[in-house]
Amino acid sequence: MSTRRRERSQAPSIEQAANLARLQGELATKVEEAPSDANNYVRQDGAWVIAPSAVASWGTIVGTLSAQTDLYNALESKFDTWESGTAYYDGSVALYVVYGVDGDWQATRATSTQTLSTGAGQSGTKPSTLATLRSLSYS
Repeated sequence: MSTRRRERSQAPSIEQAANLARLQGELATKVEEAPSDANNYVRQDGAWVIAPSAVASWGTIVGTLSAQTDLYNALESKFDTWESGTAYYDGSVALYVVYGVDGDWQATRATSTQTLSTGAGQSGTKPSTLATLRSLSYS
């Protein structure tokens, strides 16, 4: 049996040196944690800064949507004309809904398998009976 010990080199290998350089680079660029207080922080130019407030600003509109009564009322007036259609159920097969106003209306016909429409922008008096709705052309 040989009592000879293998000498191990004390110098790092090329791979070890590369790993050491990579780890040193990672440590040098490590980002410290944000301050822990009541503020919210973001990174800017390599430093932590207090984040801007959460109040949104779009041109002259500032604040929350619920405070925009003029916008809300304008949207509501459109909702009344188009989104709240008048529904007509034929009792067994289809549900017809008429949206819009005289001169600018649309009707839909919904069954258990499909929903079809007359298309928007229909002219004339909007239909108000099942017979009239059934006679329309839907696609």
